[in-house]
Amino acid sequence: MFEHFSILFMAVPLLIIAIALVTALRAVRRLLQALSLTSRGARTTGTVISSNLQVTSHSSGSSGSRTTRALVETIEFRTRDGQRVRAIPAVSDVGMLDRTGMEVEVCYDEQRPDRFIAPKDGGSPNLLRLAGPILSAVVMIGFALFFLWFSRGILGFQAMM
Repeated sequence: MFEHFSILFMAVPLLIIAIALVTALRAVRRLLQALSLTSRGARTTGTVISSNLQVTSHSSGSSGSRTTRALVETIEFRTRDGQRVRAIPAVSDVGMLDRTGMEVEVCYDEQRPDRFIAPKDGGSPNLLRLAGPILSAVVMIGFALFFLWFSRGILGFQAMM
């Protein structure tokens, strides 16, 4: 009777681990990109042209859906060679702070000026905000591994009966 449940007890945690790994890898990539632009990027001043509220709904199975909100800025600046760039930052740490009309410091890649960041404090990006998804993924992986270990014990016990 429990033979079919063993597949579910393995598949669900493995799916959670896969999703958490993808989330963690994306977050690490964004964090490394932000750190690289901060340390090696050219610096200039730009203006926040607009801030638009982006609302994203995530389905979370039986518990309903979760909604996330974030402000997405459009920033305009000029590069050292005078090229005008108007784009959305590659990585943002501003949260819900509306900086429309404000001048901000921009760190951009000189080979690809459309790849830039404009940290909230003007210096370096908020590492805690960027590392949050990594920490969440580690917790999810830990939970899924515990579930695998626990379910293995239960299924092993059921096989003995």
